[in-house]
Amino acid sequence: MLRFTLLGAVEVWRDGQPLGAGHPRQRAVLAFLLAEGAQPAPTDVLIDRVWGDSPPPSARQTLHAHIARLRRLVQPDAALTFASGCYVLAVEPEQVDVHRFGRLVARAAEPDCPPERGLTLLREAMELWQGEPMAGLTGDWAEQTRQAWQRQHVDAAIAWSAAERHAGHPAAAIPLLTDLTGRHPLHEPLALALMEALDAAGRPAEALAHYDTIRRHLQEELGADPGPALQRGHRSLLGDAEPRPAQLPAAPATFVGRDPELAAVEKWHGEAPAVAVVGPAGVGKTALALRWAWSARTRFPDGQLYVDLRGFGDGEPIEPADALDRMLRALATPPEQIALDVDERSAQLRSRLADRRVLLILDNAASARQVRPLLPGHPGCLALVTSRSRLDGLVAQGVRRLPLAGLSAGESATLLHRIAELDNRDDDRLTGRLVDLCAGLPLAVSVVAARLDGRRRLPAIVRELEDEGKRLAVLDDGEDDISVRRALGFSVRALDATARRSFALLSAHPGQTPGLAACAALLGTDPTGTRPVLDRLAGVHLLERPAPSRYRMHDLVRLAAREQAAGTGEHDAAQRRVLTWYRDVANTADRVLRPAERPNFASPSPLTFGTAEEAMAWLDAEADNLTAAVLIGCRSFPEIGWQIAAALYGWLVRRRHLERWIDLYRVAADAAVRAGDTAGEALIRGRLPMPYSHLGRNEEAAESCRRAYELRLAGGDRLGAATALLNLGAVHNNAGNGAEAIRWLHQAATLSAELTGAGHLRALTASNLGEAYLLDLRIDRAIGHFAEALELARQFCGPRDVAEILRRLAETCNADSRAAEAARYAEQAADQARTAGDALLEAESMVQLGRACLELGRVADGQRHLRRALAVFEPLDPKRAAAVRELL
Repeated sequence: MLRFTLLGAVEVWRDGQPLGAGHPRQRAVLAFLLAEGAQPAPTDVLIDRVWGDSPPPSARQTLHAHIARLRRLVQPDAALTFASGCYVLAVEPEQVDVHRFGRLVARAAEPDCPPERGLTLLREAMELWQGEPMAGLTGDWAEQTRQAWQRQHVDAAIAWSAAERHAGHPAAAIPLLTDLTGRHPLHEPLALALMEALDAAGRPAEALAHYDTIRRHLQEELGADPGPALQRGHRSLLGDAEPRPAQLPAAPATFVGRDPELAAVEKWHGEAPAVAVVGPAGVGKTALALRWAWSARTRFPDGQLYVDLRGFGDGEPIEPADALDRMLRALATPPEQIALDVDERSAQLRSRLADRRVLLILDNAASARQVRPLLPGHPGCLALVTSRSRLDGLVAQGVRRLPLAGLSAGESATLLHRIAELDNRDDDRLTGRLVDLCAGLPLAVSVVAARLDGRRRLPAIVRELEDEGKRLAVLDDGEDDISVRRALGFSVRALDATARRSFALLSAHPGQTPGLAACAALLGTDPTGTRPVLDRLAGVHLLERPAPSRYRMHDLVRLAAREQAAGTGEHDAAQRRVLTWYRDVANTADRVLRPAERPNFASPSPLTFGTAEEAMAWLDAEADNLTAAVLIGCRSFPEIGWQIAAALYGWLVRRRHLERWIDLYRVAADAAVRAGDTAGEALIRGRLPMPYSHLGRNEEAAESCRRAYELRLAGGDRLGAATALLNLGAVHNNAGNGAEAIRWLHQAATLSAELTGAGHLRALTASNLGEAYLLDLRIDRAIGHFAEALELARQFCGPRDVAEILRRLAETCNADSRAAEAARYAEQAADQARTAGDALLEAESMVQLGRACLELGRVADGQRHLRRALAVFEPLDPKRAAAVRELL
C-alpha cells in the first residue's frame, strides 16, 4: 500500500521507500489532492491553489503534465481520475498522515475511550509529525492550510501532555511543549500545559519562570495580563489553588443514540447560559446530560458541580437557597460568609464563578423559579438543567430548551442487547416486539433488559408486557428507584387535584390524539376551561402536543392514568360522554355530506359545519380517533358504538376505505344485535354490500343485502327494504352481471314507486338501471335510465349524486363513441363533484373528460385532464392510477 506524507516533506512512499514526488509545483498539486481527502478538485481551483492569483498562460497545460506524472507515480496502487472537469485522487484516509492524525486525535477524545487507549492513540498521532507541514511549498493556500494544521497540532499536543501527566509521565511532553511555546509565545493554553508538565515533573521553578515569560510577552505585545485559567495555574504553583469540585456522577455505561441531541448541546455551549433538557419521566434526560458532561469536562477545568433538585420524587423539592448553599460550600466559600438572603447567595455564586469555567448539572428541576437563582452569569460556565417541566420561564430568558423524546426502535434494540447481553442472533421478532411494547422509553427498556435471563425468558416477558393490566408491574424491578410506575407517579403527584382528575380520566379517550373539544366532552367541561388543565399536564410531559389544540398520551403514561382512574369510579361515565360526543359530531358531519339522503338517526349537533369540505376535514382529522371510538364503543357501549359507525358512512363512501369499512361495520352489526336494535342492525347490514362488492367479495355482499332486506321487511320499513333491493342490484352491477342486476333493480323501482319521500332512492335506482343496461350492451336504454336518474337527482339529491350520474352518462357516451356529449357531461360532473368536495369523484370525472378530449383530437387538453386525475389517484388508488397511465 502507498503511504503519503504531508506533515513534513510532501512525499509518496512504497514499502518504506520514497518514490520522489517531483519538483515543488508537482508536490503542491499532490498536496492539494491529498488534503481534499478524495473529494473532486476542479481544474480552476487546482490552478488557483498551486499558482495563486496570477497563473501563467501555460498553467493549465503544466497542470496536465503534473497530473500525468503523478498518475504514473501512484499506479497501480491508487487511481487519479478526471471527470466533469474535476480531478480525484482516490486513497484511503489511513494512507495520508494528516488524515490519520485527525482520526487518531478524534478517537482519543471520544467519551467512552479508556484513558490508556487514548494515550496510545495520541502518542501514535504525535509521531506522525516530521517537521513543518508541506515543507518547502509556498503560496497562500499552502500557508493557510499549514497554519490550520499547526493549530491542530498544538491542541493535540496539549491533550497528549495531559494524558501523559495523568499516566504518570509528565516529562514526556516537555520537549515538544517547549518547542511549541517558542513558536507560539502568546498561546496561553499551551503555556499552561507546559507549566503543569514542568510542575508535575518536579521542576516548579521552571514552571514559574515560564509564567513570568509569557506574562511579559503578553504585556509587551498586547498590553494585557494573563487570562483567568493561566492566573489560576500560577496561583496553584504558589500553593494558593482554588478548589476544583468534581461532582459528576458516573457516566451512563449503557448510553445509546442521541447524536442529534448531543450535537445540539455542543452547538449551544457558549451561546447560552444554560441548556434545559426536558421530557417525560424515564426518557433519559439525566443520562444525556451526564454523557455530554463527561465528554466535555476537560473544557471546564475549574470544576463540575452536580445538584439533584428533587423536583419530582420523594419529599419536597430543594429550595433555591439550600441548593446555593451546597454549591457555594463546594466552591470553598466559608460557611460563615454565605449570605442568608437567596438573592445575595445567587450573587455570591455568580461572583465565585466569574472568570472561571465551571459546568453545573442541575438535575430533576421542578420549575423555572427553582432554577433561575442557580444559573451562572459568566459565559465561560454552563448549566445543564434536566426537568419534566417545560421550563417556559427560563426559555423566555434565553435558556435553550432541548425536548427529549423516546428512543427509536433500533436504538431501543441496541440498549436491550447491551444490558441483557444478547447475541445479535437474538435480534428477532421477539426482541422487536418487546422493544415495541416499551414504546421507546429507555427506563422501560432498561428494566425489562435487566429482568431477562438470556434468550429463554424472552417469550414470557413479551407475553406479560402484552397484557396491559400487567405491563407496569413488569416494568418494575422491585427497587424503589427503578420503576416506570413510580417515576410516572412522581409526575402525577406534582399536579393539583383538578389536573390529577383530568389526567386519570383522559385514559378513557378511545384514540391516541384527542382534540381540545373531545377532551372537554370527556371531562364534562367546556373547551375554555379545559385548555389550561391540559396545558398543565403538557407542561410536565404527561401529555404531548403534536399539533395545536390536539393532545397525545404516551402508551405507558396512558396505563398509569388508567390505574389512577380505576380508583375514581368516573372512567365509564367519562368514556360514555366522549363516545356520545363523537357520535353526535360525526352524525352532524354526515348530514352535511348526505343532505338529501335518509338520516342515520336523530342527534344534537355539538359542532356545526358550513360546507362538505369542512365536514370532510373534521372526519379526516379524527379518523383514527373515530375508528377507535367504534371499536371501544361497540365493546363497552354497543348502543353508541354502532351509531358512530353508521355516522361514518358518507366519509367511508368518499374516501373508499374499503377494508376499514368492512372491519368497522361487522363489529357494529354485532353491537347492534347485542343492543337489541334491529333497525340499527338493518342499517349497518344494508351498507356493507358496497365495500364487499368493490373488493370482489360478491357472495358476502349479496348475503348482506338479503339480510338487510329481511330485517327491513320484518320491521315494516318498506323504504329500507327497497334500498336493500337497490343495493343487491348494485352488487350484481359491480360483478358485471347486468341481467341479474336489472331483475332486482326493477323490483326496487316498483317498490319505491309506491312510497312517498323516496325521490332519492328512485334516482339511485334509475342510475343503477342505466349501469345495468350498459353492461347488457343496450346503450339507448342505459342512456334513457341515466337521463331519468339525472332529472330525479337534480330534484331530490345533492351535488355528489348528481355528479355520479353525470359521470356515468359521460362514461356511457364515451363507450358509444359520442365524445362531444361525453365531454359535456364530464365537465358538469367535475363541477358538481367539486361542489360536493369529493376529490375522488372529481378525478373520475376528469378521466372521462380526458378520454373524450383525446377522442375529439384535443390531445393537450385530454392529457392535462388525465394528469390531474392521476395526481389524485396515485396516493389513494394504485389500480386506478395504473389505468390512467395507460391512457396517457
